[in-house]
Parts: sequence; C-alpha cells; structure tokens
Amino acid sequence: MRAAAWPLIRRDLDLSYAEVGLLLAIPGVVGSALDPVIGVLGDGGRRRALLVWGGLVFALSSALTSVAVGFWSLLVALVLGNPATGAFVSLSQATLMDRAPESRERNMAWWTLAGSFGYVGGPLLLAAGVTLGVGRRGLSFLLAVAAVPLALAVGRAASGGSEGGESLAAGLRSALSALRRRDVLRWLLLLEASDLLLDVFHGFLALYLVDVVGLSVIDAGLGVAVWTGAGLVGDALLIALLRLVPGRT
Repeated sequence: MRAAAWPLIRRDLDLSYAEVGLLLAIPGVVGSALDPVIGVLGDGGRRRALLVWGGLVFALSSALTSVAVGFWSLLVALVLGNPATGAFVSLSQATLMDRAPESRERNMAWWTLAGSFGYVGGPLLLAAGVTLGVGRRGLSFLLAVAAVPLALAVGRAASGGSEGGESLAAGLRSALSALRRRDVLRWLLLLEASDLLLDVFHGFLALYLVDVVGLSVIDAGLGVAVWTGAGLVGDALLIALLRLVPGRT
C-alpha cells in the first residue's frame, strides 16, 4: 500500500526525490545489517519472541507513518519498520519452511503467491481509501491496528526455533564465514540484482506514473495494481510449473 502511496506522501510531506530515495534506501540498509542477527537469534530458541515483537514494532512503525509530519519523523518510522518486518515476516516464512522440509520448494512458491495477493491488494486498498475519504494516513493506522492481533496469533502458532541453537557470537561467526563461500555470494548478488526490478522498481512506479506520465493518484494506484497483477499471474503459473521442472533448474 505504501508503494502506491508515495505520490501522496511526497506531496503531503513536501519531499524531494532525493529524500524519497533516502527513505527507501536507509531503512533497507539498516534492515539488511540486522537481518543476520535476527536470523541467528531466531534459530537459537528466541523465534517466538522475535515474531511477536517484530509484529508489534511493525504495527508501531505503521502507526508512526500515519502521523509523520516530515522527512525525519517518517524516516524514524521506516527505520523501525524494516528490521521489524524481517523479524515478523522472514521468521514466519522460515517457520513454515522448517515444518515441511521435503515440500520447501513448493511452499516457497505458495508463500510468494500469497505475498503477491498483498502486492495487488495494497494499491487497490489505497484507491478505495482515497475514494472513500480515509486517505493514506487512515489506512496506515488501520493496518497498524490489524497487525497487533496478527502478531499475537502468529506468536502462538510458531515454533520456538532450535532448542540447542548456537550462541549469538557463534551464529554470527557462522554467518560471516558463509560470506566467504562463492555460491553464497553468487546468490546474494543475483538476489540484489533481481530486487532492482522488483521492490525497488515497485517503490518508484507510482511516483513515475504521477509525475512523468501525469496520472492521478488513484489511476497510478490502479496502474501499480496492474503491474503487480501480472506478477500474481506469474507466481500462480510457477506453482504449476514446479510440478514439471525443479525450481533451481
């Protein structure tokens, strides 16, 4: 929803393109730096607590976004939200994958498909909210409220991680040693390169449609929904394709 709302956010807070770029980049850098720590802690018996607190801080971030008055207040909200999303979403994903290792490939595809429904639904939700007068601030606050019971429910359903997991120091050493492996570096490079055409492109698409193409905010939101809808179709076809071809192939 926020990706489609960037034209509204930029106008509302009088942001420059440089500030929008920083708002998209800095939280990602902070989240990426904390992801290994969250992963190690989640693998060492603290997964349930991280899931719950990640969801609650995600809710706080969304609430703060709804009342942000400028660049710095919005930056604080997003810097809180990015690593919280890593704890809330990534560890939920890891838990689901751990429950059925033999079906991990297809479950990953189903997980991606579920996320695609959110990508399509967010812009449509924004368009409906603007039409009904709720606005992007009201929607952000409503999503914050919805995240609280979801975080508590996920915490009750999640496993606690490995009972005999590594210590934080040992886990971080393992993570750093993995960065010396060529196959790990290759997958990281491919992941970041593909992200330029996924989340990064997604973040700027609504701004482009409004400021360059000249669409209204609602039409730009629908345009983002069309683009994400094409991705939704592809993700659905991937599940069928995995019946015939191994995912890595």
